[in-house]
Amino acid sequence: MRTEQNKIVLNADEVYYFEKRQTGVHNFLGNLSAMLTEYCITRKNSLAISDEPLFSLYKTKEGNWYEPDEPHQHADIILRRYIKTTIDAMEIAYVELRS
Repeated sequence: MRTEQNKIVLNADEVYYFEKRQTGVHNFLGNLSAMLTEYCITRKNSLAISDEPLFSLYKTKEGNWYEPDEPHQHADIILRRYIKTTIDAMEIAYVELRS
């Protein structure tokens, strides 16, 4: 499985990393129903770096964000929005550089 790791800096003391990989969504019968890009978010600050992901974000191949109902993920909604916006901007910039 191919993965990529990228850096997001929101403030001087808030550095986040995301690892990007493909993952499948299965229906209740266990059949594969969709492939999504998963962004596993980790955080680094001046005190420590977390080896465990803070949360995961998912994106469809059409570019829409998908949020499964996962009650164990209590990440701040505003933080999620900032990270999604930054990832979108990074991906647009990457596509423009390649063309």
